[in-house]
Amino acid sequence: MVKRLGKRVKNERAAVKEKCSLNQLFKRFFAVKMAEGRTSKALDSYRVNFNFFMGSLSEKKLKVLLPI
Repeated sequence: MVKRLGKRVKNERAAVKEKCSLNQLFKRFFAVKMAEGRTSKALDSYRVNFNFFMGSLSEKKLKVLLPI
């Protein structure tokens, strides 16, 4: 009788090489949206909402570094 292994599943994560701040990640996001040709109104909206979010984090005295 043949034992089937089934679909192989990756159980390990790749090593995290660097940590980025939210500001760095936002800059990447913003550059992509500019390259996509978003309107200036949409870009301004992204900027305003991000600044509002960062303000709320600073009120709570949180610093966030995210692994990428």
